[in-house]
Amino acid sequence: MKKFTICILMGAMAVGAGAQGLRYGVEGGLNVSSPMNADGTKCGFNVGVNAQLPLKGAWYLEGALKLSSKPFTVKENYYYSPDSWSSYIYEISGKADITPYYLNIPIHAGYKVALSDNLNLSLSAGPYFGIGLWGKGTAKIDAKGDAPAGADIESGEYDVDNVFSDGGMRRFEIGVGVKAGLEFMDHYRLSVGYDIQLNSMMKEDDYYNQVVSVSVGYMF
Repeated sequence: MKKFTICILMGAMAVGAGAQGLRYGVEGGLNVSSPMNADGTKCGFNVGVNAQLPLKGAWYLEGALKLSSKPFTVKENYYYSPDSWSSYIYEISGKADITPYYLNIPIHAGYKVALSDNLNLSLSAGPYFGIGLWGKGTAKIDAKGDAPAGADIESGEYDVDNVFSDGGMRRFEIGVGVKAGLEFMDHYRLSVGYDIQLNSMMKEDDYYNQVVSVSVGYMF
């Protein structure tokens, strides 16, 4: 992970040294994450730096390095019956609240439309890559009834110190995103984005994160 991040930074510096018209900026805002197959939505944040390279005409290429939190809640229920005709004799219900933090690297191609002398509309889309940095969580388990042979689950509340090593989450994610924004006076930016993860965020279950973000920024 460290070598991959260093390569990304070196590549960005190399492009910046040779590209004409390259602009840098800072931005931050709110994330609202709602993984598919999970329960409810939770709010996090995003903050980082970005760079924009003009291409032909109104086209441009944009990339960013952003620290992003994507919290979510998962609920699971498990029922056990010794045979198909009898009622359930064992039940487990669980809830986990998890907050992972990522280094997000979106790479978008976009197009600008001038709405007035001091106002531009931008539309962009492209892939993003995420590297899990750290994250914590809490889990609550409620077990009722007679456990089947081999089951070793007890009711209680548990802390997860590292969701990527102890919580079963994948450290690397890949997805696609779209973004629409307004740029005022060639410097101030307001944007709304939507990202959807293409690989499951969990190692053993299918959960695909969806994140809606609202960000403000400044381009130098």
